[in-house]
Amino acid sequence: MIVEKRTGASLREEPASLPETGNRPNLEMYAVILNGIHVQIRFADAKAGFIAALNAVLFGFLAARFDDVLLAYSKLDASSPVLWFNVVSQSLYLMATAGAVGSILIAVKPRFSELAP
Repeated sequence: MIVEKRTGASLREEPASLPETGNRPNLEMYAVILNGIHVQIRFADAKAGFIAALNAVLFGFLAARFDDVLLAYSKLDASSPVLWFNVVSQSLYLMATAGAVGSILIAVKPRFSELAP
């Protein structure tokens, strides 16, 4: 919500939630904003952890059943469309998993460099 405020001959817009401290925001407002950012970061980290755990479970299932998958592939003819569909779909899954884990690591890794407090 935006509140219109007349100052002299000009009309300016200010957010309605800002406290009246002149033109300078106070320290309490910065603390509220920082707390909101921390809540969003914790939520993003929880989502990233969930996605990483889900990928680990799915990949673990495939790794545990590797001998069964290999046996099933050995029974199929090399020109069989079922074999190639499975190979392509599992390859796409592995590439998507690697991309997801890479994205999770990039998202969670802190990037302070020169801006460190």
